[in-house]
Amino acid sequence: MTPPRPRRTDDRSRGPVTPARADLAHAIRELSHRMVAADADDAALVAATTLVEQAQAALDEFPLRRRPLLSEADQARMSDAGSELTLHAMSDRAVGGVSNPMAVDFEMTWGDGAVITEVEFGPAFEGAPGRLHGGVLAGVFDDVLGAAMAQEREPGFTGRLTVHYLAPVPVERPITIRTWVGERQGRKLFVHGEATHDGTVVARADALFILVDAARFRTHVLDLVEGDGAS
Repeated sequence: MTPPRPRRTDDRSRGPVTPARADLAHAIRELSHRMVAADADDAALVAATTLVEQAQAALDEFPLRRRPLLSEADQARMSDAGSELTLHAMSDRAVGGVSNPMAVDFEMTWGDGAVITEVEFGPAFEGAPGRLHGGVLAGVFDDVLGAAMAQEREPGFTGRLTVHYLAPVPVERPITIRTWVGERQGRKLFVHGEATHDGTVVARADALFILVDAARFRTHVLDLVEGDGAS
């Protein structure tokens, strides 16, 4: 039986995101897809479970981490990343963080006023047979729309996200997502996206981001709650 997950501590110390952490996260993601796709017998699954539990034990001796505050340098790298893999404080975020094992592997490039994301969703993200789970696509849209927002060089949070599912999105097939910034009204920034497969538009998304002060974006939510109660 798996022991209960320890609660996160209030310790603010946290080491940097390193290539070794990103490599481990990628290996865990690959394991997840292979486990879902493999027609393995129980003996193989039991053996794999033992190995995974050994890996868990190897990490149990270390203290829990809290993500470090996003620095100005981190924010600049997020805005100028292009196709180069960069590691920063947000690299272990959910959905799009290269050092988060729960994330989705994709590649983003910037150019011509848009962000182009190339992704092939693995079998662990399958919903209906052969089709990508809609919630996974929504999560990726949120992340890559945020990447387009970053070109404004002002941080923000998602205020509203609407996804229009136009056709089945296949797993294990190349999907291209293009996102771009639209109208701005003060702190409100509208960003749009379109996902295509084999030249066919399979989904569109529209998002409203609320731009915030950079210092507030870099503040941990617990500090906000304990301070003025705002999110």
